Amino acid sequence: MHYRKQQGGMSFLGWILVLALLALVGLGIMRLFPLYMEYFSVKTSLESLVNQPDLHAMGKTNIRNALLRRLDINDVAHVSKENIEIIKTRRTVTVAVDYEVRTPFLGNIDLMAHFNPLIEVSSP
Repeated sequence: MHYRKQQGGMSFLGWILVLALLALVGLGIMRLFPLYMEYFSVKTSLESLVNQPDLHAMGKTNIRNALLRRLDINDVAHVSKENIEIIKTRRTVTVAVDYEVRTPFLGNIDLMAHFNPLIEVSSP
């Protein structure tokens, strides 16, 4: 008498659960991707301030306006002038952008991302 070995595998319900989990992870990645692309634009705009030749001679308002122009060119929508903090000392200029973004995820569930890029430029 031969007994067949019972094959062990994933059931249909198991596959449905795995696919649902993968769909949720994929949806999360799709929702967060634009936020991180915008963050990299903010970071690039901040880093371009390092190449500004007269940064140390500029006032805080002028530095803020220069950064806001760069952010506008890069189509950054979630940063306003209230999110920009500029600290000038005798030797350094520190520019920080502190902001958070909420994006809808599923129903009444939102995803929130908090970003805080900054640069510190030493005087020449």
